Amino acid sequence: MTPSQARVYRHERGHAVVIAVAGAGKTTVLTQRTVRLVRELGIDSSRIMMTSFTVKAAEEIKKRLNSQLPNNSVQVRTFHSFCYQWLKIVEPTLQSKTAVLPDFKSFMKETWAQAASAAVGGAVSGDAVSMVVDRF
Repeated sequence: MTPSQARVYRHERGHAVVIAVAGAGKTTVLTQRTVRLVRELGIDSSRIMMTSFTVKAAEEIKKRLNSQLPNNSVQVRTFHSFCYQWLKIVEPTLQSKTAVLPDFKSFMKETWAQAASAAVGGAVSGDAVSMVVDRF
């Protein structure tokens, strides 16, 4: 394991974002980290989510986790499937794949503000949300 991979493996609190070239060992180190979090630190696997850019990588991660964690409940998704699932939850009209949002920026500001408020347990500044959404 390289020093960079070891830092990811040992990282215990909060999110881990790993960006590296193909073949650098991202899938291996993130899978090993997740197994360590569940086995050694007692983290409930249902509270862990892993995302990847490709279906192939997501399937490989699932396969490795299932072989090492008997009761695996880690959510493994592509970024696309995660975002689509999230949109279906916050906007019921998206249950139909043909739904059209009339004002995308307003929709994103409202839903991001709700999600951020829920995450921090209080109100989030509309200006902070607008700065992010206005980049679209």
